[in-house]
Amino acid sequence: MTKKRIAISANTSWNIYNFRIPLIHFLQKNGYEVIAVAPEGEATALIEQKGIPVHILRFLERKGTNPVNEIKLINEYVQAYKKQSIDLALNFTIKPNIYGAIAANRIGIPSTATVTGLGHTFISKGISSTVAKQLYKMAFRKANRVIFQNEDDRSLFESMKLASAEKTLIIPGSGIDTNHFSSVAYPDFEKEFNFLFVGRLLFDKGMRELDAAFQQIAGKHPQAHLHIVGSIDNNNPAAYSQEALEQLTQQPNVHFHGRVDDPRPFLANCHCVVLPSYREGLPRVIHEAMATARPAIVTDVPGCRQTVKHGYNGFQVAVKDAAALAAAMHQIIEIPHQERIQMGQNGRKMAEDTFEAQIVNQKYLEVCRQLLS
Repeated sequence: MTKKRIAISANTSWNIYNFRIPLIHFLQKNGYEVIAVAPEGEATALIEQKGIPVHILRFLERKGTNPVNEIKLINEYVQAYKKQSIDLALNFTIKPNIYGAIAANRIGIPSTATVTGLGHTFISKGISSTVAKQLYKMAFRKANRVIFQNEDDRSLFESMKLASAEKTLIIPGSGIDTNHFSSVAYPDFEKEFNFLFVGRLLFDKGMRELDAAFQQIAGKHPQAHLHIVGSIDNNNPAAYSQEALEQLTQQPNVHFHGRVDDPRPFLANCHCVVLPSYREGLPRVIHEAMATARPAIVTDVPGCRQTVKHGYNGFQVAVKDAAALAAAMHQIIEIPHQERIQMGQNGRKMAEDTFEAQIVNQKYLEVCRQLLS
């Protein structure tokens, strides 16, 4: 019997390599052939080394707005699906969600769109936001399933008539491998207390508030250190500036490590993960913190509030409020050591019960079986 062929598409090869490999392997183990569809990038060879074929897209530009190229991208998706004999398209990130769905509908194959977060273009005001919403509305009429990572985003899309309720469902994130991100003994707190930020360096991730909050904390707690893991995303309009980063890292207790392939050593060494984001789908780094048994401080916004229960596995603070963030950072330092350990263990249990990759991948498998039956 010929195996069904599934395309998994995202706007970068790095996105597929970083977030979708466990899902791809899970689908392969369950009898499907899977092809990655993305622009050529630094992670293309890494995906192929995992035994996953890659179909290169030439016209997918994250920042591009040229309508001629967007039409070419739709046609390129059509040709990719035909050439690879695709039976089902699973799309992630904005342009694949839109143009991949349109192309799949054009040739009569089912598709899904997974909204992993709304992004700067969607949540900002202006013509770009208006156009993006209209494109979503058109594309999601053609997608067979529209998958959200949290209830807030689903409710927003349904209330704006961008997605019909009968097509939508929630799958909690991309899943975390709790064996790979295992529970690690909590570090002692004698000379240093290490906060950790992991992610793209964007204003939307709360970098401005983190800078201001840590300046307050460093004045009260000279033993506090802030470790930053990530890089400036110059293709994002909300990118943190190089000048602002240099000013931040001039502080004696701020350590910038750049982007890393494996954040586990940094998670093991930290006492608390901090993510003061303005909005998320479901933040992967908080799942990683939970699996590693580390408490976290997040903002009370969609995506973040689903991962941290205030006082249970960390703290929630008001968005865009540096003073509130500093107060929570002060609190996590001041509470008894055993309470921090217990918060980390509580997060580990949440990761195992709700966000484990096996649970998430099984939900995607069920969607695939429904659409291919």
